[in-house]
Amino acid sequence: MHMILTTPHAFIRFMGYKVQSDYTRIDAWIERIAKWRAAGLESLNFFVHTDDDRYAPVLVDYTIAQLNEKLGLNLKRPVFLEQSKSLLF
Repeated sequence: MHMILTTPHAFIRFMGYKVQSDYTRIDAWIERIAKWRAAGLESLNFFVHTDDDRYAPVLVDYTIAQLNEKLGLNLKRPVFLEQSKSLLF
């Protein structure tokens, strides 16, 4: 259920289940956040929670990529260990 914006600050706790519909639901939230931003949203905390903690960073990365693309932001995306091994040694 999507609520209306009652303050200029929002905290969203998103629960992912490691299914394809997680991405569809994140996309719906991005649309809602864009509307809230146009209506005066000043700050957002978007907390991603999953029952398997290894999956949460994947959803976080997707969420940040969508926020950057759809809202014209420049939020820093996570760097995964596999991608940064050359930086370690």
